[in-house]
Amino acid sequence: MPRKNQAAYHRDYRSRNRDKVNAWSNAYYKAHPGSSREYKWRKQGICLLWEQFLEMLTNQNYHCKICSRAIDTSAHVDHKHGSCEPRGALCSACNKVLGFASEDVSVLRAAIEYLVA
Repeated sequence: MPRKNQAAYHRDYRSRNRDKVNAWSNAYYKAHPGSSREYKWRKQGICLLWEQFLEMLTNQNYHCKICSRAIDTSAHVDHKHGSCEPRGALCSACNKVLGFASEDVSVLRAAIEYLVA
């Protein structure tokens, strides 16, 4: 079957069997809780498995690596760009700070100087 027809077939199947597909999806993700996160991390270039993420959270006592706020399994995984190794789990706010500063230490130092002035 050509790819175009195959995509149409699957789209049609999913629309006709929505409850069945949703039940299968829910059962799969319940049995494999970290699979979607692992996929996302791979796409972002982060080398981390769900079990390793849970171990990282345990080692950090479920607290953000930067600000020590309590975090859960929805925490963000920080990694050095250009490397697939994770640095730690961060809360959303700290992850945004690093992202908006483009991980530039001079920008972060300037922000600190601004705050203490």
